[in-house]
Amino acid sequence: MKSARLPRVVAKLPRRGYVLATLTVVDENGFTHHYAPVETPLGALRDAAALMHLQSTAMDTSHDDARSSAS
Repeated sequence: MKSARLPRVVAKLPRRGYVLATLTVVDENGFTHHYAPVETPLGALRDAAALMHLQSTAMDTSHDDARSSAS
């Protein structure tokens, strides 16, 4: 008796040193924006994530807290 075959799943994988990144953002009005997946170098993704963290309002708040506790 033959076993049942599962359907084949085909997924695109990025090249070596690259990643597939999908960006989803929610704007100030509550609208969600989905951007198509893009293949980008891993370093570029890390740089972009670091830049977003540095520019985030959470960093401003943590810096303000550090300044007030140092006084």
